[in-house]
Amino acid sequence: MAAFAQAPSSVVIEIDAANCVSYQSDVADYSKYAIDQTATTGVPPRNFPSYIVLCDVTNVNGLPAKGMVVSPNQTIGAQPASAPGKAIANITRSAVHTIFWEIQQADGTPVGSIMGEGFGGGTAVPGAPAAMNQGNNVISGGTGAFFGIRGQWGTTSSLAVPLPLVSVTEDQPSEPAQAAGRRVPSGVACDSVSLADGGHSGWCSGSYALQ
Repeated sequence: MAAFAQAPSSVVIEIDAANCVSYQSDVADYSKYAIDQTATTGVPPRNFPSYIVLCDVTNVNGLPAKGMVVSPNQTIGAQPASAPGKAIANITRSAVHTIFWEIQQADGTPVGSIMGEGFGGGTAVPGAPAAMNQGNNVISGGTGAFFGIRGQWGTTSSLAVPLPLVSVTEDQPSEPAQAAGRRVPSGVACDSVSLADGGHSGWCSGSYALQ
């Protein structure tokens, strides 16, 4: 993902994430959430499902780091052309979402967090740089080292690596190695890949640029 501030001078922060997974809210019974010990496949409806994407932060500006990326989403499937299961609109956007990057140093020392929200999918906003070729999103604030941050962020659609959808009934693996093995299917390359918002698809790994 890419984010770019409106100030005349700014600093670019590149955040790499891996082991991303998209948990689909595909059951109504809350008692079934996060109890299935086996791998699952999420089954969202045609439109309007909610889901949450979780990732591990691995690097910041090329240096080892830790942390988490959390992004709750609501699919809207908005587009000008009429199609079954899609919302008719004057714009093309796949989802509305919020996103939170909480960043630690490699030894686990807290650094700070960055928060944002907006529309996923569709074309980038006017004047956006080439790295931000889809989405319409803002950086609304931050904490710690990122206190006072403002800007906008989007995604690079050409570098998406989609994953099978996962049901919200699936219990999260207790070890990072298990998470990587269950979140990333065999044969999918996940090195140096940027995220793209594909509606309600999961992602393998990604590189965020925030300015």
